[in-house]
Amino acid sequence: MSLTGKVFIITGASSGIGEELSRKLVASGSQVYGISRREPELKKIQSELGSAFQYVLADVSSWDQVSKTIQNIISQAGKLDGLINNAGFGLFKAIDELSVEEWDSQIHTNLSGAFYCSKAVIPELKKQGGGSIINIASIAGLQAIPNASAYNASKFGMIGMSESMMLELRPFGIRVTAICPGSVDTPFFQDIPSNLVSAYKLTASDIAESVIYVLNQPDHLVVDKIVLRPAGKRI
Repeated sequence: MSLTGKVFIITGASSGIGEELSRKLVASGSQVYGISRREPELKKIQSELGSAFQYVLADVSSWDQVSKTIQNIISQAGKLDGLINNAGFGLFKAIDELSVEEWDSQIHTNLSGAFYCSKAVIPELKKQGGGSIINIASIAGLQAIPNASAYNASKFGMIGMSESMMLELRPFGIRVTAICPGSVDTPFFQDIPSNLVSAYKLTASDIAESVIYVLNQPDHLVVDKIVLRPAGKRI
């Protein structure tokens, strides 16, 4: 399936998986709208990719910002073929040391943000008769990590939400997929204690390629979940 002429929204597009996916989709002939709060990084990506990459500054943890931003994007693009919910972050502390604000910020960005963006695009995808929503979850949504209670909760929640969305939306031709990577060589993992991540890491390109794979599947086929783990040579 060709991605030429398709229109996609990517959250957390300013670095890591979101940046790499933006590059791959533009190379595939798609129009990408990147959402993030980090304008210098977004400007740099746009300067390299040209008009096929447009960016919007927005905080996905705010329903008001998300609803207005996505409405404007759809109005400008004239259609929408897919949403990739990629924005997220983690703070790694013992649960009794985690502040209420730190808990709320992870849940609101990682989980509520994915809900807000999905809620905003679903009416358009239903009206068009189909499309894709891909949620970048994590191995941390399948198994617990110590000192990551809020991050675990947000990613377990994202996978549960994604699976429910898949069942609800497939009758409308909307395909929903959760992608669950292990350790990835991105700035996100630089802040995680080394004993909690694999010495062997996936790359942002690996994750982006899995998204491209999902998007290239025939319309009648739904890939509901992909789990990606790093491998390494053992002596």
